[in-house]
Amino acid sequence: MRSALIMKVILSRKGFDSEFGGYPSPILPNGQMISLPIPDQNEELRYSDVMAGDSTCYDLMT
Repeated sequence: MRSALIMKVILSRKGFDSEFGGYPSPILPNGQMISLPIPDQNEELRYSDVMAGDSTCYDLMT
């Protein structure tokens, strides 16, 4: 007797809430999903400094 392995996968498109700009995490034209980092008030790093593939996070958001 063979038992089947059943697995459920949930894909959730999380994004920022209204406090952090209201942007959903983008799905690129090639199907790649990018998670945008949540801003930190104590961090000097900007979205234009963070690379996501060949683009910056700022470019993806605009």
